[in-house]
Amino acid sequence: MIILWKQKVYTKIKTNLLEAFAELVKRKRSNAIERGKIMTEKKSSNNFHLEDSSLHKYGSVLPKDVLGNMELIGIFVQSVVDLSVNELNIHYLGSTKLELGTPYKELGSLIYKLTK
Repeated sequence: MIILWKQKVYTKIKTNLLEAFAELVKRKRSNAIERGKIMTEKKSSNNFHLEDSSLHKYGSVLPKDVLGNMELIGIFVQSVVDLSVNELNIHYLGSTKLELGTPYKELGSLIYKLTK
């Protein structure tokens, strides 16, 4: 069933899926960088009574949209792993001998490109 799904569905939408994944990763990274900048400014100012809206947004608690994106990224990666496993390599799941198929390799290349 997965072979058919990859041929009939995944190949037609993979470009859009990978672009959406890249956008989510970029947003998550931007939010983390912004949160880090604000926390650094907060520590260097020694003024812990700041009520800046950006501090409220990026304080010690992650915004709901960031948490939702993290969950979505995890679900997407797991789905790609599922598409990349077959009846021959499923026995190696959790092993260093596991070689995943094309969808996971494409995702790995994209992640490498984004973090270069």
